[in-house]
Amino acid sequence: MMKNLPVGQQDFEKLIRKNCVYVDKTAYIHQMLLSGGDTFFLSRPRRFGKSLLLSTIKSIFEGKKELFKWLYIEDKIDWEPHPVIMLDMTKDTATAETLKLALASLLKSIAQIHQVDLEYHEESPSTMLERLISLLFLKTGKQVVVLVDEYDKAILDQIDDLEQANAMREVLYTFYGALKSSSTYLKLLLVTGITKISQTSIFSGFNNLKDISFHPQYTAICGYNQQELEVNFAEYIRHTAQVTDSSEEKTLALI
Repeated sequence: MMKNLPVGQQDFEKLIRKNCVYVDKTAYIHQMLLSGGDTFFLSRPRRFGKSLLLSTIKSIFEGKKELFKWLYIEDKIDWEPHPVIMLDMTKDTATAETLKLALASLLKSIAQIHQVDLEYHEESPSTMLERLISLLFLKTGKQVVVLVDEYDKAILDQIDDLEQANAMREVLYTFYGALKSSSTYLKLLLVTGITKISQTSIFSGFNNLKDISFHPQYTAICGYNQQELEVNFAEYIRHTAQVTDSSEEKTLALI
């Protein structure tokens, strides 16, 4: 029986539990973890697998070894769990004020998941983020993993309104600044987005943020290359060729 196609699936755990095709990217993740760095930036186009990559890393640091059976990383790490903060920045926000409210709501939701008391008394989102990181460290005694999905979306959504885009940038500059001041408590920081970090200057204070976007070792960390397509989707390519009365080579060429 063929595995299910992972159409639109960005949650690694759901993908595995629903028996979907997963193209193993854990060798790249393991390589990143062994590189000696702890703060990384990755730029890729939208719908290129960034969210699934972050979800995979989240499951790794949550110690969910059972999800990684037969995958490269299964026997390569000790699976010690760490608290994970997943900052999903893909939601739509129209103004700087609604962005602040959305960030506060996101942090409160994460705090509830981790069962820590993050009271909200009109503090800035950056203050809340700092406090959340320190609370998780104090509760677990473990350094915190922070994953940022599409750090720049709020700015790019307002690209035709320069004033609003700059207002968004100021909010995010202050918000992400909390990560720098909390660096002692961080095990890993991975930021993903579309634009280069140098183009937005949001992370200008992060002297050690390693940009792996064009590093040869990480070219296939997201998306599928030709070999991955041919190996992991071979059954579907063969089936489609039979149904359309075509050859596998022609079918593959159309993908």
